[in-house]
This record gives sequence, structure tokens and C-alpha cells, in this order.
Amino acid sequence: MKAKYIKPELKKEAFTCPNCSTLSQHKWDTQCVDKNYGCFGNLTKNTEMLYMSKCQCCGYISFWYQGNLIWPLNTGVVAPYNEMPDDIKELYIEARNIVELSPKGSCAILRLALQKLCNRLANQDEKKKIDGAIKKLVQNGLPSALQMAMDTFRIVGDEAVHPGEIIIDDNKDLAIAMFELINIIVEKMIIEPKQIEELYNKMPSNKLEGILNRDKKEDF
Repeated sequence: MKAKYIKPELKKEAFTCPNCSTLSQHKWDTQCVDKNYGCFGNLTKNTEMLYMSKCQCCGYISFWYQGNLIWPLNTGVVAPYNEMPDDIKELYIEARNIVELSPKGSCAILRLALQKLCNRLANQDEKKKIDGAIKKLVQNGLPSALQMAMDTFRIVGDEAVHPGEIIIDDNKDLAIAMFELINIIVEKMIIEPKQIEELYNKMPSNKLEGILNRDKKEDF
């Protein structure tokens, strides 16, 4: 499931890393900076403090100036679910890191993530079109709500890649919503089936055998 999210704050010892999305300890360091001449060793009336926090999980260093996280950009985007496949998660984090600078670019990356995920769920080549993957999933019993989620995602992603009616550059909230949507797809298509299967397999073997025998019987 989604990891607990703790908002990054200046001098806080533990928060969700803006890079790896892990709730982890952070070590802090400082550097005096002058906007005209760069870095100095001592604080003077012409300098301010640049704070740096190092994630103890991934080693990434975040930079803070005048009390604000300036890199990576603090997007407010939710962390990816832990069960999201690693390569999909990598694209998710890449898209999250640029959503403030380019919502359109972020959606284009997420569209690629969706294409890979849907084709994988449909057991077909990940380079195939999203439409075909969604159609196959529908044929295999995909709930209508998830079909709507995938098609919404596909449409927004297509608009990001090709000129269309949706102006994504001026609609960061729409881009951010796509992150929520891909987490929902992972939850419904990966997490919940796995949880149900694990619970089912905890049943006594004789009960499971009875179910198998029941399903083999033909109705007359």
C-alpha cells in the first residue's frame, strides 16, 4: 500500500524523501551563501543560510533556502504505492520531479508508465498501444470504473503528446490528479487481487479441494 506521507519541513528529522518517497531520517547541514558572490564560510549581514538535508535511505540531498524546499521542487504529489513495479515507479518519480516545471511533460511520462503497466497486466508486448491493452483487459472482466480511469489517463496523456483541446500546461491540478489515478489502478489491479489470493490460500486444504471439486461439476 501507499507509504505514510510526512510533508518535508525545514530542520525536521524525519519526513518523506522528495526523491525516493521513503519515510526516512534526514541529516542536516548548512552553508552561508551570498546572492552576488556564491558560498562563504561565515554568516554576515550580506549572506543567508542554505540548508541541505540528506536522506539516510537513498542518499539524495535536498536544498532549502529561506525556509523553503527549492530542490527537488515540492510538488505535493502523493508517493507511489510500494507495490508498483519498479520500472513504473521510476517513471512515476521522474514525472513527479518535473510536474511543477512542465505539467505536459509530466503527463507524457505518466502516459508511458500507463502503457507499460496496462500491457503488462494484459500479458502482451509493452510497446503495443494502450487502446488494445485496455480492450483486452475489458474482455477479461475489467470493472467499468477502472476502464474509465485508464481511458481518462490515456486521453490526458495523448493530449500531452499531441496538440489537442486540453491545455495541460495551464492545468497543473489535472497533471497531479494523474498520479492519484495510476495509484488507484495499481491498487485495484495489483494490490487487492494479491491480498485476496493470500487470504484464499490461508483456507484449509480440504476446503480448497471442495471448491475445486465444486467448480468441476457440470450443471444439468
